[in-house]
Amino acid sequence: MNDTDNEITTDESESTDSEAIAALTVRVVGPAGEPIEGAIVRGEGDGVEFGGETDADGTYVEEEADTSTYTIEVDHGEYEAATVEYTHDDDDGEVTVELASPVAVADLAVRVVDSAGEPIVGASVDAKGRPHDAGIPLEFSGETDSEGVYRDTVYENAYAITVDHEEYHPETVEYGHDGDGGPTVSLEPIEGGVPGASRITVAVVDESGSPIEGAEVIGRGTPHEADIPLQFRGETNSNGRHPDVIYHNDYRIQADHPDYTGEIVRHTHDGPADVAVELESGPERIPVAITAIHPDTGGAIEGAAVRLVRTSGPDSVTADAETGSDGAALLEVEAGEYNVLVADDIDLTLVETEYTVAVGDDPVQTSFEAVTEPDDCVLTVEVVDGETGSPIEGARVQADVRAENIDDMGLAAGEADGNGIAELQGWCGEWEPAIGSEGYWPADPGRLDVAGNDALTVELEPRE
Repeated sequence: MNDTDNEITTDESESTDSEAIAALTVRVVGPAGEPIEGAIVRGEGDGVEFGGETDADGTYVEEEADTSTYTIEVDHGEYEAATVEYTHDDDDGEVTVELASPVAVADLAVRVVDSAGEPIVGASVDAKGRPHDAGIPLEFSGETDSEGVYRDTVYENAYAITVDHEEYHPETVEYGHDGDGGPTVSLEPIEGGVPGASRITVAVVDESGSPIEGAEVIGRGTPHEADIPLQFRGETNSNGRHPDVIYHNDYRIQADHPDYTGEIVRHTHDGPADVAVELESGPERIPVAITAIHPDTGGAIEGAAVRLVRTSGPDSVTADAETGSDGAALLEVEAGEYNVLVADDIDLTLVETEYTVAVGDDPVQTSFEAVTEPDDCVLTVEVVDGETGSPIEGARVQADVRAENIDDMGLAAGEADGNGIAELQGWCGEWEPAIGSEGYWPADPGRLDVAGNDALTVELEPRE
């Protein structure tokens, strides 16, 4: 059966007077109930037949199956083939076919208890099996029932089973599943359990006590035995306040705003609380206007990305902006030396070309050429036998591609057709091709400057 086609058309010349009136679903599963994808299904009835391949859910659906009694054969390379009889009437029907596996399955029961031996309900059970030569499922998961037991039918294998519950410390055990049975896992309770939670309001003000709107607030808690969130964050409203509900814990609360110097305060949260953070005015910020110029046309570019990265001073400062309709990006930064990146239609992280600008006490207005998306080029590679000159079909052709001003290397790849021709497309620039084929020594023609539609012929020498 493995050599059959995946699609089998109905032979209408042999069909009876029965009418295709109902859908028939064939569901294919393994011994552990797992859906089997890619199983070949063939059904043959009274003068009619159908066939195909199961999907990721392990099902094949014949949308219009004639009323008949079918012999349904199912085959898959990693399971034993099976044949079933199924009578299909005038209603939608479904038949499940289980394929045997060379690997045995057995019932598993994972019992989860506390230190006193009492069952723990709702504990999560997650297991990962040792890699197996057979294509069997290696993972299973679920929760313990009202008796503190997780039950399943799984393949015999070695498993690492992790059990967790919000009120207990997680535990991982190694278990070799060989026949019906399962381990008992004991969990130790977290001292004090899950802490309570209550309101916190962080008020951010300046030196005069006036509220600061738009300040970023980040709170980071100390590690806790309970599985609770350790971080909260947000932005102050028009009253300079950020309200939240957080777990009782010790926190470092940081407040930042572009116009002020950031500040960190410590807070032990054990009930509703108001926390005030005072920010001092930051250094004076100088206006900087940078116009992005197209390298080919010389015109200003709207929507280009501009980034300033300070190279002087105690810490790195980055400012980003986008050019407006006049091609200028407006930024405000502290005085210092800055690297400048300007790009259009390409990610700034890929830009290799950097300019520099010095920002002093006075506003700065300048312009730089933008790095733009490189043009696309085509390299046509002909691959031939170095002894006979015959084309080599199926030869693998690839090239590392580096475009001017781009701090990234792309890859162009293809496969030679029946004429030994592979057509690669990528950015114009410096290409470094590599060509290989089974039975031949690989070839490396060296670096090429590809600037348009270029061609290359490569001879591969046969291996002796």
